Amino acid sequence: MLSWQNGQAVVNLDLRTLTDPAGLNLGNITGKVRVTYSIKNACGVMSYRYYNILISAAPQANIALEIYNKNAPQVYLPSSHTISAPVAVGTSTLGFRVSNSTGLITFYTVKIDEVSSTGALIKSIYEVTKTITGVGGLTYENLNNECVRDNVWPAPPSFGSCTNTNPAYNGFTGYFSKGDGQYSYLRYYKLTVTIGNPCNSSTDYSYLYVNLQGNKSGIFSGDAAINTDAFEDNLSVYPNPAAEMVTFVINNNLDDHYTLILTDMYSREVKLLMVNQLMPAGRQTLCFNIADLPPGMYTYRLLSTSFTHKGLLSKK
Repeated sequence: MLSWQNGQAVVNLDLRTLTDPAGLNLGNITGKVRVTYSIKNACGVMSYRYYNILISAAPQANIALEIYNKNAPQVYLPSSHTISAPVAVGTSTLGFRVSNSTGLITFYTVKIDEVSSTGALIKSIYEVTKTITGVGGLTYENLNNECVRDNVWPAPPSFGSCTNTNPAYNGFTGYFSKGDGQYSYLRYYKLTVTIGNPCNSSTDYSYLYVNLQGNKSGIFSGDAAINTDAFEDNLSVYPNPAAEMVTFVINNNLDDHYTLILTDMYSREVKLLMVNQLMPAGRQTLCFNIADLPPGMYTYRLLSTSFTHKGLLSKK
């Protein structure tokens, strides 16, 4: 292909934009290519420089979409393509990872739609494409962190305002966790994630069903767990702030099973302190090491078969 241009030499010319009559350019061919760059002045005196390059196809992107497992956070779940068997998720922790995907990956697109129990589209919640360099950092993407357009919200919340740049719009974060699932609890969603590069892409999707509120463990049903502030007098946490060890003192009236979870301010689970542990009635003192957590504010949730209690824990 031959392309002469008048005027000053173009800075950072994308050679893929130079197409021959057959429609071929450096963006759609592979193999050995000689690129010759020539210049000539008004008198016709020409000089040139050439480069021999080898163009190979970009490694095929292959997505591995996995859904956050609220029952066992360390073990992610495979995507579900069947609306009658969706992946069960919680309002605060629904999320995914694609960190096990392979190939050359320079972007990913997240699309979230609310659907009916038959899979029919009810409304689109969110769709944004982001530029990335590999997927190593996409180990847990909480959907509550996404900026949902303000016109998608039934009513604008009083917190979590955000601005998206591409495309440009204003919105709010925390759509699924708002009001402990005010807009998401007992609803179905279709999550579609695409990864790729300028040459190819790979897409997978999963149906989700929000059947738990907050960060409650899967061993409790949404109906069984009841929030109560009455338990506050029977629970003490010290020291608070804590640097390494933190102590929970529980005065319980009945034998019961307890789960204790720490989450960050984005409702992401950061530490599972105990799971479904049976404790007899009476005063129980439990000590946990949190030295590995970065400084900041965390929320603790203590769950039993009859209640949920939460509070703030400061890490020094």
